[in-house]
Amino acid sequence: LSAKSGPVAGGTIVTITGTEFTAATKVGFGQTNAVEFTVNSPTSIIAVAPAATAGTVDVNVTNTVGTSANSTSDRFKYVPVVEGVTPNTGSTLGGTSVTVAGSGFTPGSTATAYNFGKVKAKSVNCTSTTTCIVSAPPQVAGTVDVKATVNKTSSAINAPGDRFSYS
Repeated sequence: LSAKSGPVAGGTIVTITGTEFTAATKVGFGQTNAVEFTVNSPTSIIAVAPAATAGTVDVNVTNTVGTSANSTSDRFKYVPVVEGVTPNTGSTLGGTSVTVAGSGFTPGSTATAYNFGKVKAKSVNCTSTTTCIVSAPPQVAGTVDVKATVNKTSSAINAPGDRFSYS
């Protein structure tokens, strides 16, 4: 795969390299079919990743003979996205109630974890797949990235939207 990860919202363009693609009838990202795909040659397909929940899936190509076998080289990782934190400043003592906006979060208090820099937040409450309320942990003065982790996949740095400053 040319792109090995993308946002849970889908839309990532992925080039798949393999064999016997000429008669491809379907490209699957886990249990969900690609939004669209184009067979470029017997060894190359360009596909658009569909939306999915955070985590890792196998990408498979189906043709008239069957479906490709899973392998470690066909894995695509859907990652949560942190788009904004409000407020984006707080005390080094921690405890600031921060609303994190983005996508790919799992509702509840245990399935989505947050790190402010390298320090894990202890209190998280995700009210939806796009909003969580997080208590900022204590931290030294400075600016850090806020990272969400769901199903062992973590958001990429998305500055300046994911930045939180301690003073």
